[in-house]
Amino acid sequence: MNKSYVTATPGRLAASILLLIAAACTDLEDEDDPGAGGSDGGSGGDTESMKDNGGGGGDGGHESDEPPIEFCPGPDMDYAPEPVDVGLDLPAVPIDVRTVEAHVVLDAAAETAIVEATMQFAGGAVDGYPVFDLQQEILSADLNDEPVDPLRMGHQSLSGGSGADMRVLEKPVEACSTNLLRVEYVLDMALIADCDQPPPLVWDTGTSVSWNFSLSDIHPACYAEQWLPGNLIYDHVETWIDLELRNTTAPHTLVTNGAVEERSETHWFILYPETFTSLSPMLVLRPSGDVAAHETEIALHPNHSIALRLFKDAADPTELADLVPEIEADVQSFVESTGPWVHEDVLTVIVDPDFAMEYDGAAITGLYPLQHELFHSWYGRGIKPARDTDGWVDEAWNIYWTEPGGPNPPPLGGGEPPNVLCDDNPWSRKTPLDAYDAGARVFSTLAVILGEEQLHEAMRQFYLDHIGGLFTTRELEQHLYCVSQDPEVTRLFHRFVYGYGDEPTEPDPGICDDGGQTVIPRRGRRA
Repeated sequence: MNKSYVTATPGRLAASILLLIAAACTDLEDEDDPGAGGSDGGSGGDTESMKDNGGGGGDGGHESDEPPIEFCPGPDMDYAPEPVDVGLDLPAVPIDVRTVEAHVVLDAAAETAIVEATMQFAGGAVDGYPVFDLQQEILSADLNDEPVDPLRMGHQSLSGGSGADMRVLEKPVEACSTNLLRVEYVLDMALIADCDQPPPLVWDTGTSVSWNFSLSDIHPACYAEQWLPGNLIYDHVETWIDLELRNTTAPHTLVTNGAVEERSETHWFILYPETFTSLSPMLVLRPSGDVAAHETEIALHPNHSIALRLFKDAADPTELADLVPEIEADVQSFVESTGPWVHEDVLTVIVDPDFAMEYDGAAITGLYPLQHELFHSWYGRGIKPARDTDGWVDEAWNIYWTEPGGPNPPPLGGGEPPNVLCDDNPWSRKTPLDAYDAGARVFSTLAVILGEEQLHEAMRQFYLDHIGGLFTTRELEQHLYCVSQDPEVTRLFHRFVYGYGDEPTEPDPGICDDGGQTVIPRRGRRA
């Protein structure tokens, strides 16, 4: 395949805009969640502004070329869990990861993948031991140029449930301090969580390699933390990957939703903008002979076109060009029904009958779920869940909105047992499978309460209010209640979203006087 199909977002990089964010879906017993809205995900600059050396280095220590942190804690931390007592002298504290730089060397002959990564982060509101994640075994590390024993940054349970453990770095950092953590490791597929995905890293008899980030939301720890140090999905992180492929004569094709500088036929520099969270990045590397591609332009509306880049396995009989009219019609429909395209001016789609996943402005999908995965560039990746427990919203609304035959899951009946779609545990790290069925039925029930047209308009306005930013379940409940002024909305969420068996407290009639920024207090017990 022609190397010109190496995929990159256009040369514009994301502007330095930290997104305004709001309350989490945590079920607070005694205090209200703060409300807020989203912000633009603007862009600016060009590929010439990429770092001249893409390695995983950095200057070290507290001295850095990065601008100083001007506030503490940053807005991303509004969604972070509270510090946790882990039996040490200080608590384990969520952090604000600002950048990750990784130098990845794939050696086709030795069949090894070696990574050196540097994570710059800010401490939280209190002193403590930083919490982050990386699913690989750390071989060596240092924090601010001081060596750290990898055994002192092991995974610990923070009450998120099975598979949701996070690393706790047992070396304290001061509140609001800027820090550099360097780690070295070798990618080992035996350490990747069970993410129900095809093998993501495959060596071919010492001549070539296939690598797919293969993110997943239905199992814990299956986002970018499989490969890179990082954080929970509340955190926006700018990421650089300097990717080298060595000891191979086979040409390879890189497909990604990051901006790419091709430094040679086997060396790429990838930048994922600071609007991305750990659920955002797509990276697929395959031998070029195994890939077929088609590139064209599609119109979002009469005055705005974007590049459409389609890929498939060369043996797949699908005619990529035949998909273009369907994809163009779908994205035009979503612009009209929901709101503007917020990503760079390119849509990247990999056709794969065995795997489906959404990314920012991109998707891997079979033909049947194509429309579903495309719509995620609006709900799910155009506005993103602030916590994994908020991930039910975009899956449920997507099923309701795009399921073939129209939105027809039956409404929920009052006699049905309570169901938990939004857990009140901020350390939970997966989207419940019930989101696709019971979640879609929540929206069918909302259509009965509000009326279909009012629900559709309310979901469009919710998207516009949070465009480019994060959302929570509590914000959605508040929005829909304030649109309808119907307490049936809060009763529905109380029983079939949060899973409480008793009756909710009636909302204060004046709770929407501030434009819906004061969230509905949540008190109750689960059945």
